[in-house]
Amino acid sequence: MHHIQKITGKLPALLGFELLSYSPNINYLDTDEACMKEVEDNFGTLKRAWEWAAQKGLITLTWHWFSPLGGRSKAFYTVNTDFDASRAVMEGTPEYEALLSDMDMMAALLKPFCRAGIPILWRLFHEGEGGWFWWGAKGPQVLQKLWRIMYDRYVNHHHLHNLLWVWNAGMLSRGRCGGYHFPGHVSRKALPHQPERKI
Repeated sequence: MHHIQKITGKLPALLGFELLSYSPNINYLDTDEACMKEVEDNFGTLKRAWEWAAQKGLITLTWHWFSPLGGRSKAFYTVNTDFDASRAVMEGTPEYEALLSDMDMMAALLKPFCRAGIPILWRLFHEGEGGWFWWGAKGPQVLQKLWRIMYDRYVNHHHLHNLLWVWNAGMLSRGRCGGYHFPGHVSRKALPHQPERKI
């Protein structure tokens, strides 16, 4: 960011922040140096997001979500967890309860931004059309259900009406990105009118 300011004389309007360090289920007992470095490098990102918002900057948040149950090291990767997302979309399962618990924890961190009227580009379940993250490992129907569970939980239960829901695919193939994995336009309701924010 400082390099951009040095070259252009301006700061960017939009800045992205990573929330992986806020995952409740980081396994500190079965991890490795690379994982811990990434966790430590992202400590305090919400504080920096608040500071950016105070400068009238726009915020986008991404969550490399460590699997809600089980896992080791970087447990957002499928290879590092046996968490079954297909069971997480089934009410009454331990996976479902863990999923909601993590969602509610994150919602509590996002709520103050909502109260302050600060819009957030919410980039959830990113690159979900691939199998490398647990949320994409069980195919498009499960991914769509995960998306809709979070949308319903955040908009209708937690009333987080400041979130702008971002679908972020990693593959540009028309079939995979558009037709099969895209969760649909249900989340258009989460695009509220916001007062103009001058940068």
